Amino acid sequence: MFSIKRNHVWKNVLIAPAKLIPFLAQAYSRSCEYTCDRAAAYFTGNVVAAKRALVIFSIGKRLAPELNEEAFRQQIETDSNGAVWLSEVLSTHPILPKRIQSIAVFANEQGVNVYRQKGGVIALGLGLVVVGGAFVYGAVLLSIVFGSLIYGSFADELDPSFSSGYEQFNWSSVDSSSSDRSPLFQAVIAEDNAKVKQLLQTGDFDVNETDSSGNSLLYHATFYENKELVELLLEAGADPNDYFQDDSPLVSAVYYDDYDTALLLLDYGADPYYEDSYGDSALSLMEAENEEELRDKLVFYAD
Repeated sequence: MFSIKRNHVWKNVLIAPAKLIPFLAQAYSRSCEYTCDRAAAYFTGNVVAAKRALVIFSIGKRLAPELNEEAFRQQIETDSNGAVWLSEVLSTHPILPKRIQSIAVFANEQGVNVYRQKGGVIALGLGLVVVGGAFVYGAVLLSIVFGSLIYGSFADELDPSFSSGYEQFNWSSVDSSSSDRSPLFQAVIAEDNAKVKQLLQTGDFDVNETDSSGNSLLYHATFYENKELVELLLEAGADPNDYFQDDSPLVSAVYYDDYDTALLLLDYGADPYYEDSYGDSALSLMEAENEEELRDKLVFYAD
């Protein structure tokens, strides 16, 4: 959507002749991706969610919580070589560690380490490419020149209000009026248990609220393995069988070895027989024949 808003499609028509220059079209496309990533973080008001979306895109929802973001971004430097560099300049999308780092830098996150590719190692790889012929050498040289220009001018293609200073934006002002999400939803996303408890006591919010993807509050609480938050929502009437994207809170809790939360969900009536899109159920994951055996195993592993 933001790509359309920023006229990236129309601009592609205007720059069509430039596509005759090796690697230029790919460089422009990569810069557009940086633009959209930053816009997503800005408009949602949730930098963590913006980065998490890219992590899930990289390794999937089931492994995403186990990712060490620092080590992931460090690959920019540790995996820096001519082959990786050439693969990226031939691609229409930047490598995901760079995209996540770009969001962190744009958000002015405190203490974030900025990793860069090792120019010396890359230069050695390019030297080997030169041996392949003058044409290949010329193409790579052009990609270096245009790549640096494009990265510097188009990566900050956002409106001046965006690029003039992310930190000037008052993030505390982001509420349901600006993000189409209720204060309760935002408190759950931020894992602010105290705020969630306070809001639930007012009784003014839908405890089964979902986001635009159909993910419920209970989904997010279970995904974050936050038992206290899960319990608060269940006590307030959240549906333990609110299936999200062919998954269920109980299956998710068992899959991530969050046995205490799984027992809690069972206490509130979660269906142990429900199978997700992978054919997994709480019973099959724990190799249990029935709910009683499932509970026994969950108690054993929880202890």
